[in-house]
Amino acid sequence: MSEKLLDVPVLSFFEQGNVFTGCCRADFRYRIAKNENMLVANIWHQDVCYGLCDSEEYTFSMTDEGLAECIAKIAVRAKEA
Repeated sequence: MSEKLLDVPVLSFFEQGNVFTGCCRADFRYRIAKNENMLVANIWHQDVCYGLCDSEEYTFSMTDEGLAECIAKIAVRAKEA
């Protein structure tokens, strides 16, 4: 899976406090949100909503580079799953 296949909004979307969720398959889901001044990505391998899942959590800086690292991490985890 290429990072280009992930249709993730631009940084300003998260800076405004919005939350983005997505999936690559029914058993690979992710969520990206702002937490204080950081981007937090949650990844889970269950066909359930975020509120019911057991997720892995990764933190990135709230910058364009941090968002790129976040997208890359999601893409790598999707390949591994």
